[in-house]
Formats: sequence, C-alpha cells, structure tokens
Amino acid sequence: MTDDPTGELLRFDPVAAAERVTGKQVREDPATALLGMSLDLARIDAKQKALAAARDTWMGMPFDDHLAVFAGLGFDILLDEPFENRDGVAERFVVLWRSDGLLGSCESYARYAGTNSSHLHYCWRPHCAARTGAGCTCESL
Repeated sequence: MTDDPTGELLRFDPVAAAERVTGKQVREDPATALLGMSLDLARIDAKQKALAAARDTWMGMPFDDHLAVFAGLGFDILLDEPFENRDGVAERFVVLWRSDGLLGSCESYARYAGTNSSHLHYCWRPHCAARTGAGCTCESL
C-alpha cells in the first residue's frame, strides 16, 4: 500500500492483477477470469468502505447518504423534484447550490434506494477584472 490507499483502490486493475497471478489472459482462461471477477468484487467492497470513511461518494450509494455528503460540503437544496420513471417507480431529481458558485445535481433510482447519477458544475469566469478594471462583464472578450 502507498500513502494514498483510496487512490490505490481506485487505480487497481483486477483483471491485470489476475493475469499477473496466473500468467494467463482472462479471455483464454476461465479460472483467470473468475479470479479477476473475485478481485473486482473485493475491490468494490473495499473502495466503498474507504470512500464512506472519507465522507466521499461512490456509484450506487444510498441517495440520502449522497445528499448528506453535499450538505456536509455546504450545499443547499434548490430543487427537490419527485418524478416517476418509465416503469412508474418514484424517483427524485435534486439540484443543489453553494454560495461560491458550485452547482450540484443528483438523481435517485429504485425508489430513492441509490444514486443513479451525480454532477458538479462550477461557475468559471476569466480574470478579466485585473485587465480591464472592476465590474468587468467580460462582454468585450
């Protein structure tokens, strides 16, 4: 392990590791493919635990836990829109805002059980005020 165990988990390639162990390629050896799958399942579990301990997010995490991470980072909910997916299952789409210009959005799946997608956007403006004076609207660029 390195000084960054979470980063190591995120970079770990279970298929390559399985191929190094057996000396065979997964497409040619079913046992190597099974070992790769087993290593991946173990990696997924370890990654989720490490990210949860770091108060970070992961694919499919419980939706309320996902929203709690946003709240812990200082985001306020702007919109919490319930909707039904094409199968008639209740879901939620949430838009969040932080006063420094960050905008987040996330969407649930499986009756709010997990997080389907999450996005973070930032409001970038060129540093034109230093070139043209305070109050620059950047329209002249």
